[in-house]
Amino acid sequence: MAVDTIPNTDSWIATTTANAPSARAGHTASLDGTEMIVWGGANDMDVLNTGGRYNPNTDSWVFDHQSQRACFALGTQSSGGLAVK
Repeated sequence: MAVDTIPNTDSWIATTTANAPSARAGHTASLDGTEMIVWGGANDMDVLNTGGRYNPNTDSWVFDHQSQRACFALGTQSSGGLAVK
């Protein structure tokens, strides 16, 4: 189960896992202002080149199936956008 915080209430709520990326460790996650982008990492057997975008306003995931990016860097730009290299 995934959880999210409720600001100023010191409490947690369950979030949806529908369409979420598979469980992983060593991944990169970054907020772009409206969504959290999760990418890469590894599970018990493989290095992953998949990820997803979570929107906390709609409590929904958009899963990105395999991409051609096996290695990447994810970071924010001064313009506020995200850069995936």
